[in-house]
Amino acid sequence: MTRSKPDESDWMMPRGRSAFCRAGLLVGLGRCVFTVCHSTTALRFREAFMPRRLSVRRLLVDHREGVGYNVPVMTIITLTTDFGASDGYVGTMKGVILSIAPDVRLVDITHEIAPQNIRQAAFVLHTSAPYFPPGTIHLAVVDPGVGSQRRALIVQISRGCLVGPDNGLFTVFLADEPKAECRAMTNPAFTLPRVSATFHGRDVFAPVAAHLALRLAHSEARRAKESLAREAGTLHFIQGDKLDLAEFGPRVTDPVTFTIPQPTQQPDGAWLGHVLYADHFGNLITSVTHDLLQRIGDVEMSIGGRRIVGIHRTYAQAEPGELVALVGSSGRLEISIVNGNAARTLGLGLDAPFTLRGMQAGLV
Repeated sequence: MTRSKPDESDWMMPRGRSAFCRAGLLVGLGRCVFTVCHSTTALRFREAFMPRRLSVRRLLVDHREGVGYNVPVMTIITLTTDFGASDGYVGTMKGVILSIAPDVRLVDITHEIAPQNIRQAAFVLHTSAPYFPPGTIHLAVVDPGVGSQRRALIVQISRGCLVGPDNGLFTVFLADEPKAECRAMTNPAFTLPRVSATFHGRDVFAPVAAHLALRLAHSEARRAKESLAREAGTLHFIQGDKLDLAEFGPRVTDPVTFTIPQPTQQPDGAWLGHVLYADHFGNLITSVTHDLLQRIGDVEMSIGGRRIVGIHRTYAQAEPGELVALVGSSGRLEISIVNGNAARTLGLGLDAPFTLRGMQAGLV
């Protein structure tokens, strides 16, 4: 018996040729995958996550040889809520999703949004979403109007879909993509049979997100087959484009949004900014962007009756307990207390105003 080192094609199931041509048999055992190659009896062992059933597969097509391979790709559904971790709400939503689409990958962005704080959820989700793969479904439930006449919404953005209540949660995304397709979820075929008046996360949004994941799988499989028949070129991945959301409900042309605070320049030349939200550490994330700071140059600012001179690059440049300003990972100006809580110390939160102005010198 001879052994050879199989290449990456050994991990892909062949299409369009005999089962004994090009590749072998994949046998999934939990997280362990064995590959038996056609040309040898080599046995390959590899640690990999390979579920027994895959809802989503993208087609890798080699047009030069007319061969296509199914590459397993999981649809990701993220969850952002204000439910916290002490109750079973989040776990229940996950159970609903997995009952409908058992092969999706669930990722928690956060469940620690301040209760009913729609604006915080909007900015946290918008900051996190760009770091997920295209085709991700983002499920967000911060829903003080649950049970009322507020609509349930699907928004198709360039990198995936958003699912949640129509209460402003998706404001920042819609500001980036004002022509994004929005649909009201009105088709009861995609919700649980019984819809409670107080838990639409379980009864409406979770099942809709799961059904979207299934339709994404079907859409990509269909487009892959069509592309294999008509395209010509080199080896490449084929990804589906926009989903048809018409079956979920009617188009929405007036989604609910809030006014995103923008820095404004005052007659005396100073800039007026506002606090967007406070994070878990009590850092005050503001409406002032790094781009604006570069335009202003060295700055000093006044917030909550306190004065801050210059912008720190890191927390380590200041002493514990010191009030500092720095540009956070979101690209926005943040007001912080080193090893402390600026929101609590200053008594400031949503929409709190502050001023900043250029100065001759001051960059720390």
